[in-house]
Amino acid sequence: MGFIRRFFLNFFDAFKNLSRNFPVTLASVISIMLSLFVFGVVFCIIINVNSMATTVKEQFNSLQVFVDNDATVEEQQNIASFLENNSEIQSYEFKSSETAMDEFRVRMGKNAYIFDGLPNFLENSYVVHLKDMKKSKLMAYRFNELDGISDVVYYQDIMTKLIHVSQNIAKIGFLLMLFLAVISFFIISSTIKIAIHAREREIEIMKYIGATNWYIRWPFVIEGILIGILGALTATLAIYLSYGFVQEKVIGENVLLLPYIVDKKVVAHVILNIFLIIGSGIGAVGSLLSLRRYLKV
Repeated sequence: MGFIRRFFLNFFDAFKNLSRNFPVTLASVISIMLSLFVFGVVFCIIINVNSMATTVKEQFNSLQVFVDNDATVEEQQNIASFLENNSEIQSYEFKSSETAMDEFRVRMGKNAYIFDGLPNFLENSYVVHLKDMKKSKLMAYRFNELDGISDVVYYQDIMTKLIHVSQNIAKIGFLLMLFLAVISFFIISSTIKIAIHAREREIEIMKYIGATNWYIRWPFVIEGILIGILGALTATLAIYLSYGFVQEKVIGENVLLLPYIVDKKVVAHVILNIFLIIGSGIGAVGSLLSLRRYLKV
């Protein structure tokens, strides 16, 4: 019971100090929020690029050969014969335009209603798996030579570029996020130092009358954690609103991108957990380091 009572006393003491120095507290929370916001923007870019790469990777080992809706029976038979007799093809499956539309509606989720009442604009196609995907470009060229083929889609070049871009973004993002974490650390540390300096005499008196170092530390540690948490919560809200706005604009321009974009609720949940850990952790460590000089009486 004594520990719980002491914790709440320290908590209220920290909260009182934050309220007493409200302008400094507000400035610190805003500074941390801005640092974490930039951190979050970089994180959102990374997870969306990775999501796009993962989605495309699922289709990486195949070509999709689209059959023109106006293809004659003879042209369709020639295409089927080519698929059946080509030694480079491991397997293939026919996908009707109706099946493709059903899958497309599933990917669109709650936005699928926009296609209600519209004619099916998709084409019949074949999903083709090759024995050696390095020959995908050559096979695409050979398919395009056949009459009745409207398009051939393969993802090897796209995937290679996406992986390269994803790796570069991850490296740059990691360095930038580390830099922003250091900035946040110094911001919180500076705030705690200001609060400690204003109470330097009080700390000296507490030391002389026998107060332990941890008895003195706890209110300041909690103060740093609270500043970090407030910064984390406001940064998460800013990311959620900004990400939702950008997501609606992007999807509004091209609904086909919807399957590749991570939902804003998922982003907010992940970022909130990360921000709370970073904010509270840096706040606690920053407070402890800032107090060291003042506890040497």
